[in-house]
Amino acid sequence: MGRRRGDVSNQQSCGKVGRSAFSFDAGNRVLVTGGTTGIGRVTVALLVEQGARVVTFGRHQPELEDALAHAREVNADADIHGLTADVSTREGVARVFAAVDDSLGGLDILINNAGLAVGGAQEETDEDWRLAAETNYRLRP
Repeated sequence: MGRRRGDVSNQQSCGKVGRSAFSFDAGNRVLVTGGTTGIGRVTVALLVEQGARVVTFGRHQPELEDALAHAREVNADADIHGLTADVSTREGVARVFAAVDDSLGGLDILINNAGLAVGGAQEETDEDWRLAAETNYRLRP
């Protein structure tokens, strides 16, 4: 069976950067926005592999559960916390930072990875553009 997307040992997913270029001190308190898929999921796995304490979130529970399970496969002792939240809303951003305070007692590093892509102006609705802008550019309570 092939490697899963986000597997930190998968050079195709991690590129040529390697672990030595991605180094954090063990115990750093890190928030990874959009940590449930793609680059965010790989970043979370690399961080917990090095002993960082991590909070991450995404908009969908199944992807969140999968990302948390994957992080725990990488480091069974991982100090990782997750929640579902929508950072296109002030309430969602406030929930994320409350979870950081509750779970980690503060923050050392923010990796602001959450974002939505939209197609061309003629393919998307005004609502699609609004949601993308509010998700991609709002990260303050």
